[in-house]
Amino acid sequence: MIGATPHGRYTLIGAQPAVEFVAKENFVTVIDGWEGSGRDDIVEDPMRPRMMEKWKPQPLVGLPDTFLCFHYCGWFGYFSYDTFRYVEKKLPFSSAPKDDRFLPDIDPGSFRFLHILHFFFAVNMTKEEYRLAAVKARNNIGVGDHVVLSRRFYRRIDTDPFTVYRQLWSEPFGTYLKGRGYALISKSQENLVFLKQDTRELSERLSCWDALQAALPSAVVCGAPKAKAMELIDQLEQSRRGPHGGGVGFVSFFGDMDMSASSDMILFPTGTGVAHIQVGIPVIRYHF
Repeated sequence: MIGATPHGRYTLIGAQPAVEFVAKENFVTVIDGWEGSGRDDIVEDPMRPRMMEKWKPQPLVGLPDTFLCFHYCGWFGYFSYDTFRYVEKKLPFSSAPKDDRFLPDIDPGSFRFLHILHFFFAVNMTKEEYRLAAVKARNNIGVGDHVVLSRRFYRRIDTDPFTVYRQLWSEPFGTYLKGRGYALISKSQENLVFLKQDTRELSERLSCWDALQAALPSAVVCGAPKAKAMELIDQLEQSRRGPHGGGVGFVSFFGDMDMSASSDMILFPTGTGVAHIQVGIPVIRYHF
């Protein structure tokens, strides 16, 4: 979905045009896909009337509103940069630069078969469910408290996860991790825990694991006070977060630790062809 509108959610595949309308400069060829024949003509301007005349539109039912132009069938194809020359006489085709590819200036078709692919893009909470959860969170938090509610998006993807990582992740704390049953890529602009063993700074009774337990999860992804925020999240969200909001990093046998927050991540369950992307936004209530 692009810009919260239905546009961009579908792929259209047309095959076997019933009619092709091909124009190269002022030379027009209309090709009958049923009979395999064509007729040629020379016209001053092949656009508009020539493309609409003698056609009786037949309505198609059941199409989403996104396909307004397809409800009554029609043409699908390209109209080149040079089509402006049909109406602007100061720019005749004869004055154009060299044509080194000899492609049509206009090449639309009316297709016999039109297949619509709906990109799989789902969520574990609808927009209304998420809105109601935000209202409940706002009504249950105290003065100055906040909670970060999230929801998970699912997107079908054919690309290898490591290719996605190479294309998207250039942050200092970017991570690619392939485990049993999953692959995940994570990026973060912050360290969650960075610890170098130093007896002068650490208590004898504490270790890097204590530091990690205190840091997880980051308040950035759950809210504050942490325990109260997590209680609300347990009540309001529909799925366990899993790796989202945790930490990804390295722990040495000596006890050193370099862990980044996994607030921005994509999870790929093995064999599903689906990417899981979990995002959230803080819900805050202030009293003045």
